[in-house]
Amino acid sequence: MADIEEAQGRFEAALKKLEAAAARATGERNTLAGELAAATAERDRLAGELASLQENHRSLEDLTATVTGRLDGTIERVRSALGE
Repeated sequence: MADIEEAQGRFEAALKKLEAAAARATGERNTLAGELAAATAERDRLAGELASLQENHRSLEDLTATVTGRLDGTIERVRSALGE
């Protein structure tokens, strides 16, 4: 009978250790899930910001090309007027 009680005591002690480890693992999982959600939100925010910056860059390139074309035309007219 003492062997059974001793085995039951060891079993209960091992069970408590497992329950504590499971609680720690659950806490860590919840922490990691929160960090993942935050990182995903930040990634999505940055992706949106990047898309906006890329669109601004394209617009600026188009504007630069337009202004350059107009400036080149103006320079040619001035040169022509000056007889160059």
